Amino acid sequence: MSIPVSAFLLVFLAALTPADSSTCKILRYGKLTMFSAEEQNVQLPCKYRLADFTCGGYKITVTAGSSLDGKNRFSPSSVRVKLIKDSTKWIGFTNTNRLQEETGWDIQTNDLPVDSAGHDSATQSVVLEKTGVFKITFSNGDDDDGVTVTCSDATQDFSAGAYPSSLCGSLTTGVVAARKNELFTDDDPQTDGDRDRAILHDILNDNLIVQSPQCQAEASDFQACPGGKKAEAARLCGPIFTARALAGCLNGAHFRTCLSAVCSDDVASSRALIEALMECQIPIAV
Repeated sequence: MSIPVSAFLLVFLAALTPADSSTCKILRYGKLTMFSAEEQNVQLPCKYRLADFTCGGYKITVTAGSSLDGKNRFSPSSVRVKLIKDSTKWIGFTNTNRLQEETGWDIQTNDLPVDSAGHDSATQSVVLEKTGVFKITFSNGDDDDGVTVTCSDATQDFSAGAYPSSLCGSLTTGVVAARKNELFTDDDPQTDGDRDRAILHDILNDNLIVQSPQCQAEASDFQACPGGKKAEAARLCGPIFTARALAGCLNGAHFRTCLSAVCSDDVASSRALIEALMECQIPIAV
């Protein structure tokens, strides 16, 4: 009995793909695919804890940052990787400028036997464990480029980075939707926009991240907002901090004015914000 070629190819491809492989990635337009394979949107020009997990005995922490590119899209523009195993470390950083200059990783600590911790091309840098336990790629150039984190070892533990501790989360599904319902208790469960606002809330509220300059003041103001008003501020002010808004006539200062209006009930800030929205010809709901 002959075996169809298509069946043979399926078996062959399956053999090449580790059964225990888990991948998280954030690409252009802020398109995030979590370890659970759920898709989300990350729409703000800030740094964020992307992944925090254990793979094959390695403790892996990945911090990434996004910014507006030349086409007014939020795209990953930097990545910092920290690897720990048996009290030894590898720490490296790279960004779009280093890729373009073909200088690869700025390696700060190099005590682990990472097989490839360098520069592949002008558009890609890779950190690869010597036996293929994990792979972290930062690429910039095509629409599908960004940061990709893959664990190919059967020993995986995502508990440290369960959402909202990291955007990649764990293998558990529905966590962002549950977080949205926790923050916005009166929300329509089907409103995807408020999932984006929940992510914005959790990124800006992370005081362990040293923020990028274009997000530092905004994150500081958000963290100073009274706890009971942060969710409302994220929902009402979040759209001002999106790619479409920042590509127009709004900026981070308008977002901070909105925070002041919501968090401090500041009448003057409310008036200033209304004037800015009118100047930008943005409809105001009364």
